[in-house]
Amino acid sequence: MKRIVVVIPIRRIDGWHAGFGLAAIGMLAGNLSLTFGSNMLREKIDKGQPLCSHATAKGVIAIAVPLVVVALQYHFVVSMLFPLLVIAVCCLIYRELQGTFAANREKFQKLFVLLALMVIFYGCEEQLGSTLILFSERHVDRDFFSWNIPASSLIMFNPLTILLVGPLLSRLLERRALHDLIKVGISFALLSVAFGLLYGGCLATTGEMVSLYLVIGSIVLIAIGEILIGPTVYAAGSAAAPDSLQGVTMGIVTLGFALANLFSGFLSQLMAIDESGGVNSISVYSNGFMWITYGACGMAIVLLMVTFKFKKQSFLWKGNGSQVLIDS
Repeated sequence: MKRIVVVIPIRRIDGWHAGFGLAAIGMLAGNLSLTFGSNMLREKIDKGQPLCSHATAKGVIAIAVPLVVVALQYHFVVSMLFPLLVIAVCCLIYRELQGTFAANREKFQKLFVLLALMVIFYGCEEQLGSTLILFSERHVDRDFFSWNIPASSLIMFNPLTILLVGPLLSRLLERRALHDLIKVGISFALLSVAFGLLYGGCLATTGEMVSLYLVIGSIVLIAIGEILIGPTVYAAGSAAAPDSLQGVTMGIVTLGFALANLFSGFLSQLMAIDESGGVNSISVYSNGFMWITYGACGMAIVLLMVTFKFKKQSFLWKGNGSQVLIDS
């Protein structure tokens, strides 16, 4: 929220150094708050066994620092090393959790299915920070009365929606509980409608400009989908993790977000515009929005159909959140 409401406008006025400086100050403030406010935490939990010995940690740092330096100088190294790093992290996590897989097999199965769905959802959602900004810069009428809204500032409707709608949706779900797969299915349905608005706007425009309200509406719908799917995946990770390895298990969720960012870059490339050629850019965006719309709609339909058909037989129906489906 601070990044969008404060950092981006400051960056536009005072330059990149001011924007990055504010971001660094915010991160430092967060670390200081966590360090000095840790005694205020209500619950004390067992720290469990360390992930690795101090010698191993020092060795990893000694190897990681030169790799980071090389990666900064040669960007292609990152793309080459990333798959190997993912495999290494997966092996490390599996080694630490292999003793708990048998006891919590169904919970981990559920977690991995939800993670796969999360990668797809957030891969599309991350277009807000890349493709949608470029689309808004080129093809959205951003005049609001006498104010021209910067394209990058449109993303502020995402955290604003989460802040305003999140508490209301949480209370609603407390009264009428839905199972995890239904919430994820609704998230994909909202994602489909959101990109459907953008696709429809591209088709309906007589010129090159799309209505600002369609873009804002799509951002709001995606934010509501985030409210449903994000906490669901984190809750599944917390439920599957043993008390002494909570951090390691939640690292799997973080790895899922990393894969979502990688998938997001792939989608962005499909809608990249060649500035040197005479390509009709709005048709390229329209094509990309269409495929995301159809894909998300298909995922929503499959998830809801599978959920209702196999609600009692599937392992996905066991565990937290499965007490109530929908009153018939």
